[in-house]
Amino acid sequence: GVLVAGAMSCTPAFSANGDYTLTATYAGSTDFATSTSAEASHRVEAGADLGLTISDGSNEQGAGTATSYTITLVNGGPMPVANARLREQLAATMTPGAWPCSASAGASCIAGQPAGTAAAASGALDQFVDVPVGAQVQIAHTVTLASAHVGAATATALVESAVADPDWGNNSASDSNATRRVADLAVTKSNQCFFVPAGGYALYAISVSNSGPSDALGTRVVDAPAGILSADSWFCSPSGGS
Repeated sequence: GVLVAGAMSCTPAFSANGDYTLTATYAGSTDFATSTSAEASHRVEAGADLGLTISDGSNEQGAGTATSYTITLVNGGPMPVANARLREQLAATMTPGAWPCSASAGASCIAGQPAGTAAAASGALDQFVDVPVGAQVQIAHTVTLASAHVGAATATALVESAVADPDWGNNSASDSNATRRVADLAVTKSNQCFFVPAGGYALYAISVSNSGPSDALGTRVVDAPAGILSADSWFCSPSGGS
């Protein structure tokens, strides 16, 4: 055959862990260069390709509302993993709630427990799990976004293990939602008088309330008397965090 000028490559397969020496040899030719060889050392370690995904199935969340993130951990092998640490990072304005965990294909939601062991808790997610090759652990985590939150809301899942991983890039995953603000505002006005004499004064009480779920920042309240009425002084008293 013809040896094309330039670099050549090959992909070796190793049957066991250990230290290997790879040797490339050119036998030489009477028409070209004499024989030559080169060596390279390579270590093969036990490893497990743990992969994470996280999603709440939406690209936006209302401030003051809850959503459920589905976190899925899969072991692509070739080695089983015991006592992997699965956790979640949330912004300070995101409150973690209940989370059930289900295990399949020999996995366990509680490290050291029999295959198929499930788990459930509430609050921050920080769980040690067992994940054999091809097995899966799945968690549905309810998270509530603060009513005052602005900007994107991002949840990040992470997994750590003592076993070497050939692809660290999929050991974390994030889901980011735009924040939607929805506020049910209501206003009432009353002077609690049956009549006001000509030239007299009446005190009107105007109340503005917000039933949520989001905070209503920059809300404008306007009261402009018309006709035979004229406005005098006013004062405002906030309550409930207004």
